[in-house]
Amino acid sequence: MSTQGGDWSIISSWAEKQSWDSNTEASRALKFYLMEQLDGARSSDFHKPPTRSEFDKVQRPHGAKYTRSFDLFHSFVQEVLSRLKFNGSDRSNRHVRLLRTETTADAVTIPTGLVGDYRRGVDESGSLYTPSTLPSAPEPGPLLSSLTRG
Repeated sequence: MSTQGGDWSIISSWAEKQSWDSNTEASRALKFYLMEQLDGARSSDFHKPPTRSEFDKVQRPHGAKYTRSFDLFHSFVQEVLSRLKFNGSDRSNRHVRLLRTETTADAVTIPTGLVGDYRRGVDESGSLYTPSTLPSAPEPGPLLSSLTRG
């Protein structure tokens, strides 16, 4: 990543915080950046929309490396997903079906057992394989920390 102008520590730091809580400052900053990449998206389209000030505060210390790192990371994820075959993947269109883990009533306004549309977060927890709720962690990212530190 560094040879392409990115910095893995930016991704690692975000991932650790995101694994604990998708409303951390780091998580909300990335959500803003991702939201800005969507053509025609408005903040009102999303549950708990992030703000420019949240993005600026987290991005500022890293400068252009912040967005470059996430662009490279996104490219890597797209490349991996385009090569994996599993239920819910459409490799030719680079789409995957994610099963949402959100269950809070203000985010999911549809009664249990019914199908419908709801405002989702920009970049929230989900699974490629099974719906599940993430347990609260006593401190940020113990699971992801062990995975990313190898």
